[in-house]
Amino acid sequence: METTDHSIVVPVRDATTAVLSRHKSDIEETGTIVAVEDWETFDRAYDKGQLFSLAESLNVPAPETCDPSSVAEISEIAPEIPYPAIVKPRSKTVRDESGKCHYTRVDDTHYVESADELVATYHKLLEVYPVLEEQAHYPLIQEYIAGTTTTTVVLAEEGEILTHFQEERIRTYPSSGGSSTLLRGIRDPRMLASAREIISALDWTGPAMVEFMQPPDGEPYLIEVNGRYWGSLPFAIRSGVDIPWQHYRLLTELDVEPPDYSQTASLHHRLLYGDIKWLNEQLQHGNPTAVLHFLWACLRANQTFVSIEDPKPTLWVLCQGIILGIRTVLQRVLKTKPAGGGGTE
Repeated sequence: METTDHSIVVPVRDATTAVLSRHKSDIEETGTIVAVEDWETFDRAYDKGQLFSLAESLNVPAPETCDPSSVAEISEIAPEIPYPAIVKPRSKTVRDESGKCHYTRVDDTHYVESADELVATYHKLLEVYPVLEEQAHYPLIQEYIAGTTTTTVVLAEEGEILTHFQEERIRTYPSSGGSSTLLRGIRDPRMLASAREIISALDWTGPAMVEFMQPPDGEPYLIEVNGRYWGSLPFAIRSGVDIPWQHYRLLTELDVEPPDYSQTASLHHRLLYGDIKWLNEQLQHGNPTAVLHFLWACLRANQTFVSIEDPKPTLWVLCQGIILGIRTVLQRVLKTKPAGGGGTE
């Protein structure tokens, strides 16, 4: 068996971040720095039940949240829930008895409008993800907050935010709530104040994304905290807030340099192929003007993978976008093609 020495290991996905956090002390005994919080701290953010319990004790607006400890509770509390609501897994991954990691996802079917729909949806979710009941990892029931997803991404040390960047998700796929495809840089002192409270209460060290839902009028509501690097990271870097570089300096005990907010980009096209999916979704919903919005973003926004210095990612993304675009057009043509061959007798 071959072994390799590593000075630092930096996880970037939910499953690997959780695994490294659980085994951080064992790995660090090899002399490797693990760039993630210890499990006790990490789980307070990763487990949304613990996170919203923490938010309730702070001056941080958050959706009304029920944290059932058994399936039997669902029928009892369903009539008392404010609707609409959402059934939300406590974390994005759950481990079974063998240690296998299972991903859980939220989609349109998790939104409910009544007590009967809540009970049915809750039981269906447990059928789709039986590991949730097996591990007593019962999903939360949360008040639905309408608005726009905004985030404050940070680098912190022992609860103090050293540098941060804020963004708004203008478009996501799916539109009801998913991965961002088009982003806008913002500055929101209320959101930053809430993020500071959460990060301080967690005594957090390292990178984190503090996610909020911003209603049309009112304060931003805490939605979740991701204690790892996030998909829109290139937006912050391009805007002058190079969090990975500052994180490296923190890990190697160098001074963290102040960010250069003067470069803040207004628009950022994060995922071209994701935006093509968004466009297809809009066309299926009968919104032809989405074509103009899509083309406008392609012309006006900074592109994540467009780089003259490193053209290979650019070529790959363009090819990926072209293939997806052709596939989408073919699917639409085939869907509208008359059945039966169309011949004449």
